[in-house]
Amino acid sequence: MSSHLDDLAARVYHVEHAIGDEFSTSGPQAADTIHRLQTLDLLRQSLEDLSLMVLYVSQDDGMSGQNIQKISQLVERLSLDATKALLTPQYCPVTRGTLPYEDGEVDLF
Repeated sequence: MSSHLDDLAARVYHVEHAIGDEFSTSGPQAADTIHRLQTLDLLRQSLEDLSLMVLYVSQDDGMSGQNIQKISQLVERLSLDATKALLTPQYCPVTRGTLPYEDGEVDLF
């Protein structure tokens, strides 16, 4: 799964550059167009981060067996704050099989 996510990130990277090359020759672009293209960058970085996280989890018995130092090292390798937040204690409980719980919210997976 990690390799697949990494491959998807590489494909998005190539699309980003192909579009960027095309736009660089067509003159100035509207801010709205540039903002929409930045979504590709966010998608690529998210895929890269998820690829690293899946690789990390697959190398051992999941995150519950990992020490804080190893998780901190992984967090430092991630690009986006949104994916780093997935590894904070709120989202990464120490006890296997437990998830954070808040009244009034339902998670469907």
